[in-house]
Amino acid sequence: MPTTQASPPEAMAKSVLVSSATRPASASPSAGPAAHTAMPMPMSRPIISGEWGYSRTEVNEQTQAKYLARSFLVNSLAGVPISIHYNYSDPGTDVADREHNFGIVGYSNNPRKLWPAFYAARMVNSVINGRVLQSKVISNQGRNFLLTYVGPSGTTFVAW
Repeated sequence: MPTTQASPPEAMAKSVLVSSATRPASASPSAGPAAHTAMPMPMSRPIISGEWGYSRTEVNEQTQAKYLARSFLVNSLAGVPISIHYNYSDPGTDVADREHNFGIVGYSNNPRKLWPAFYAARMVNSVINGRVLQSKVISNQGRNFLLTYVGPSGTTFVAW
């Protein structure tokens, strides 16, 4: 199932923008990412996944990193060319404020804190950048995934 990757501006010009929360705030943190239901689209344009994320008031920082990586990979699996995580930077430092805890980097402290989700995003981008999803294996009722990406530097396997 070879796919082509358009550059972000090119993909944006040819895409339908769909934005929704990945999982409701009322969901248990142990529930993990919500399953997405495929919706028939009348246009033959790619879907862009935007404004999704996990607050560290609902999940711990390691779980936030795992969910971010998995969301990027599931979007890749679904052929979504652009995935926009909410939020790049924490807008404040209140550990009890949900909105202050979505970032993958901390509030503009000096030096800025890099949360585990930052490293997860960097790792996923380095693994799939310039590579094409070649195959997938989903087993154990959708609990185990193995993706194979190929590119000029060889084959990369991603599993969770």
